[in-house]
Amino acid sequence: MRPTQYTFNAVKKTSFIRSIPVEITPLLIACATVCCSAIFFSTKKIKNDRTLKFGRKNPTFNEKFEEVVNSKE
Repeated sequence: MRPTQYTFNAVKKTSFIRSIPVEITPLLIACATVCCSAIFFSTKKIKNDRTLKFGRKNPTFNEKFEEVVNSKE
Protein backbone atom coordinates (compact mmCIF):
# COMPACT_ATOMS: atom_id res chain seq x y z
CA MET A 1 0.00 0.00 0.00
CA ARG A 2 1.31 3.41 -0.95
CA PRO A 3 1.44 6.14 1.77
CA THR A 4 -0.84 9.11 1.28
CA GLN A 5 0.25 12.76 1.14
CA TYR A 6 -1.01 13.27 4.70
CA THR A 7 1.32 10.55 5.98
CA PHE A 8 4.30 12.10 4.18
CA ASN A 9 3.56 15.50 5.72
CA ALA A 10 3.22 14.00 9.19
CA VAL A 11 6.66 12.44 8.92
CA LYS A 12 8.42 15.59 7.70
CA LYS A 13 10.22 17.54 10.37
CA THR A 14 10.25 21.30 10.03
CA SER A 15 13.39 23.05 11.15
CA PHE A 16 13.45 26.01 13.49
CA ILE A 17 14.65 28.32 10.72
CA ARG A 18 11.74 27.36 8.47
CA SER A 19 9.19 28.08 11.19
CA ILE A 20 10.23 31.78 11.50
CA PRO A 21 8.05 34.05 9.34
CA VAL A 22 9.86 35.85 6.53
CA GLU A 23 8.64 39.24 7.72
CA ILE A 24 10.45 38.87 11.06
CA THR A 25 13.83 37.89 9.57
CA PRO A 26 15.10 41.49 8.97
CA LEU A 27 14.06 42.43 12.50
CA LEU A 28 15.99 39.51 13.96
CA ILE A 29 19.06 40.38 11.89
CA ALA A 30 18.89 44.02 13.05
CA CYS A 31 18.53 43.00 16.70
CA ALA A 32 21.45 40.57 16.44
CA THR A 33 23.62 43.27 14.85
CA VAL A 34 22.78 45.77 17.58
CA CYS A 35 23.50 43.25 20.35
CA CYS A 36 26.82 42.19 18.82
CA SER A 37 27.99 45.76 18.30
CA ALA A 38 26.96 46.73 21.85
CA ILE A 39 28.96 43.85 23.28
CA PHE A 40 31.96 44.65 21.07
CA PHE A 41 32.09 48.37 21.84
CA SER A 42 31.40 47.88 25.56
CA THR A 43 34.26 45.42 25.96
CA LYS A 44 36.51 47.68 23.89
CA LYS A 45 35.67 50.63 26.16
CA ILE A 46 36.22 48.63 29.35
CA LYS A 47 39.55 47.21 28.18
CA ASN A 48 41.04 50.46 26.85
CA ASP A 49 39.72 53.10 29.26
CA ARG A 50 42.42 54.30 31.65
CA THR A 51 40.05 56.32 33.82
CA LEU A 52 38.10 53.29 35.04
CA LYS A 53 39.31 51.96 38.37
CA PHE A 54 38.98 48.21 38.06
CA GLY A 55 41.44 46.34 40.24
CA ARG A 56 43.61 49.33 41.06
CA LYS A 57 44.91 49.80 44.57
CA ASN A 58 43.21 52.70 46.32
CA PRO A 59 45.71 55.03 47.97
CA THR A 60 45.64 55.04 51.74
CA PHE A 61 45.05 58.17 53.76
CA ASN A 62 48.71 58.45 54.80
CA GLU A 63 49.98 58.37 51.21
CA LYS A 64 47.61 61.16 50.15
CA PHE A 65 48.37 63.16 53.27
CA GLU A 66 52.14 62.95 52.66
CA GLU A 67 51.63 63.95 49.03
CA VAL A 68 49.63 67.08 50.00
CA VAL A 69 52.05 68.08 52.75
CA ASN A 70 55.07 67.73 50.48
CA SER A 71 53.46 69.71 47.67
CA LYS A 72 52.72 72.68 49.97
CA GLU A 73 56.36 73.01 51.07
